[in-house]
Amino acid sequence: MGPDAGALARAVEALPGGRAAYVVSGGFEAWRGGGLKVRANGRYEKNALDVVGEETSAATAAFTRRVSAAAGTAKTTLSEKEPLELLPLGLGAAGIAAAAYNYHVTLQFLGVLGLELTLINKALAYESPMALLEDVKDAVAGLAESAAATPPPKPPAPKKAPTPAPAPAKAKAPEPEPEPEPEPEPEPEPEPE
Repeated sequence: MGPDAGALARAVEALPGGRAAYVVSGGFEAWRGGGLKVRANGRYEKNALDVVGEETSAATAAFTRRVSAAAGTAKTTLSEKEPLELLPLGLGAAGIAAAAYNYHVTLQFLGVLGLELTLINKALAYESPMALLEDVKDAVAGLAESAAATPPPKPPAPKKAPTPAPAPAKAKAPEPEPEPEPEPEPEPEPEPE
């Protein structure tokens, strides 16, 4: 019997066929302890998803109880700490903020780390170092065979030397206009005598 028992009972009653569903206070043990009918050797087959779901729910509830009992809630835990005890939390938050700000570098780091862990995991999966070396030898031999079977690339066609373009005809510079001749000064008229 869990916190969702009432909702489950309502969902069963809402199904077509309308079976009556009840939540027994105290669960199955209370039912049996009350002397009510129990089928001997009864079988209820659960599918794998139901089993995993029930086990995960039980493990999560147990973990939550243990953490709450040992550490208290987040509010009480943080309010009781000394300032120096909060320093790692602050540094952790600053590190997360820096990783989010430089997300491209963070993603590159995670990609390289993922490749390294994959290679380490693959190497540790071998029964012996000789098995690892044999696998590497086979992989290199396969690469060498495929490289030998691939025809070499054709050399690029020689480039033709560019033909020089004819030099453009030089435009003639305009001839300077002749300077106008200065007008002759009028001769002074003789004075009457």
